[in-house]
Amino acid sequence: MMICCVHTQDEITYDVSESASVGFVLGQLVATDQDSGPDAEFEFLLVADSNNKGFTLGRTSGQLVVAQELDRESVESIVLTALVKNPGPVRGIVIVNCVIQISIYLC
Repeated sequence: MMICCVHTQDEITYDVSESASVGFVLGQLVATDQDSGPDAEFEFLLVADSNNKGFTLGRTSGQLVVAQELDRESVESIVLTALVKNPGPVRGIVIVNCVIQISIYLC
C-alpha cells in the first residue's frame, strides 16, 4: 500500500509583530492523506537549523508558536523548514517538506 501524503501548501508566509508574546500561535500546518486510523496521522517537525530560530512546531498539532522574544532590529525575516511525515506502520512512508517564511514587523 502506498501513502499519499499531501501538504496543503509547500510554502507558507506569516507576518508577526515583534511584540508577539512567547506562546503566540502564528498558524497551523495541515496535512491530509487517503488512509485511515494510525496511517492517517502525521508528525510535524522543524528540521536542521530551523530549531534554533525562536519558533516551535507542535509535533502532532502542527501549530507554529513563538518560542522566544522577537527583535526586528536583529532579524527582519526568518525562513524555517518543516517536515511532515506519516509515522504509521504502513510501507511507503512519505515525507513532505514545507518552507515557512516569517516577516517580523514593528508594533
